[in-house]
Parts: sequence; structure tokens; C-alpha cells
Amino acid sequence: MMQPARVVYMGTPDYAATILRSLARDPRFDIVLVVSQPDRPQGRRRELLPTPVRRVAEECGLPLIQPERVRDEAFATAIREVRPELILTAAYGRILVPWVLDIPPRGAVNVHASLLPLYRGAAPVQAALLAGDRETGISWLLMDEEVDHGPVLYRKPLEILDTDDSASLMERLAQLAAAQTGDVLAAWLAGEIEPEEQDHGAATFTRLLRREDGEIDWARPASELALQVRGLRPWPGAWTMLDGERVKIHAASARAGEGGCELPPGSLIGIERGGIRVATGSGELVIGELQLAGRGRQPADAVGHNLAPDTRFGRSSET
Repeated sequence: MMQPARVVYMGTPDYAATILRSLARDPRFDIVLVVSQPDRPQGRRRELLPTPVRRVAEECGLPLIQPERVRDEAFATAIREVRPELILTAAYGRILVPWVLDIPPRGAVNVHASLLPLYRGAAPVQAALLAGDRETGISWLLMDEEVDHGPVLYRKPLEILDTDDSASLMERLAQLAAAQTGDVLAAWLAGEIEPEEQDHGAATFTRLLRREDGEIDWARPASELALQVRGLRPWPGAWTMLDGERVKIHAASARAGEGGCELPPGSLIGIERGGIRVATGSGELVIGELQLAGRGRQPADAVGHNLAPDTRFGRSSET
């Protein structure tokens, strides 16, 4: 029986933890080191909590380091000392320098949550939802000095469901990646895969999301706003202003209705069972669930009866 391949695994969030848990059980691989970003304060109480990958590494009894810097010689030395055959990364959150990528003889493989060359970068799942795509997937690629730029070893598509938001789609992608990564790596190490150069001219790019990305621009079409609510749930979340306070929108749908076409975008059209109808640049956005400042989530129609007929959502309501 062949010796298991020595792998250094690098990742940080839940997506990466799901893949690590599966790979740690695979007898074809010996995870000689796990690398995760340092623990950071989280939540309103700013508690210092372990990263999901750290938790799985500790559960599985795997050696772990959490370096602040990955560009210095100390980090490269730590990788060299464990003599990996391969580095595997999944949402690690840092760019590796060439002298680290060159350490393992079979290179460094990244498990990316899109069908490359679409949606390179930090937010591929949200980007697919915001675009209204019907399909996404996982790409396994060899890493180079540019982000998600290297040749692809394998792609596995996944249908996007109408019920998916960024959290549920990320979880489904993580499960898909966990189920396939061992076989992809084994085939690569056995010389059974010929890497495929990406079509760089067709590449699209994403960036880290910011809280302000969630703000609703009521002048946009309702169809786009509904995708924004869905694609940015749970973080950063879609929100708007009402009487100078931020209101979070947790569920909404688009409607091609004409009842509010003469009203300025953001204007309240009416209240119906199950929602609040709001005028947009094209069509209506029916808000199904929202959260007022300092309150919990609640059905929008329960709030709507307290709104004045001339209510207008958005920053224009502050003037």
C-alpha cells in the first residue's frame, strides 16, 4: 500500500473547516500541518473565538499554527520542516508568496467556490447570487502569484436553488468540495490530470464585501434589489434608511406591478398580507421580513400598519 501523501492544509472559515474534516478522515492523506489565520474578536461582545479551522484541527488532533505573517522566512521554514508533498488551501484569506508555493514538489492547490474563470477573489458565492446565476460550483486550481489565476485541475458544477442565500449556498458548496477534494488530489498526485489554462480574457473579479454594500438603492430595478437581499444574507445584509434609522431587510421579492410607477423610488405603495410594497426604479419590491433599529426580526406587514401613507424609504427620507 502506498504511503499517504503529506499535505499542509491552509484555511480559516466554516467552508474550509468542512473540507478539512473530510480530508482528515481520508487514509490517502497525512495532514502534517494545519495553518489558519489568527483568532479574532467576534460579535458584539468582541470575544476572542477560535477560527472554525482551528476547532476542527484540535478535534482531529492535527498540528496547527496561526501566523500573523506569511511573507517572512519563519513561515516558510515551518512549511519546509514538515516536508509536504502538496499544499492545499481553501479560503485561507492570505496570498502566498512564490517561495512558499515552490516548497512542495506537487505544488499548491486551491479549492475555490466558483466555476473559474468566473468570480475570482473573495466573494464568489455572493457574486453568483447577485448576478442571478442558475449554476455555480467548485474549481480546484494550481496556485500561482495571482489570485485564482492558475491552471484548473477540475471543476464540479452545482445548481443554485431559488431558496439559496449566501449562507446556504456556501454550505452546499462546502459539502460538495468536501466530497470531491480527496479524489481530485489523488488523481493529481497520480498524474491522471492535465491542468487546463484558464481563459483569462473571460475572468471576472470580486472583492471583500463591506457593510455599505448592503444599502438599498431604490432607483435600481426591483429584480436586482431582490437578488441583493438574497445574495447578501446574512452578511453584510440588505438595509435601508427610514426616518434617520437603519432598517434591515431579511426577505423580499420582486414584482413587475404598475401601481407605484408614478411614485418616487422608495415610496410606500401599500400593505398587503405578507408584505410591504415599495416603489423602485422598475417594478415593486415586496418586503416580507424586516428588522427595525433596536428590534428583532418580524414580518413586514406587522410593521407596515404603523407606517404613514407618505412613508419613503432611503436616505431621501432624511431630508
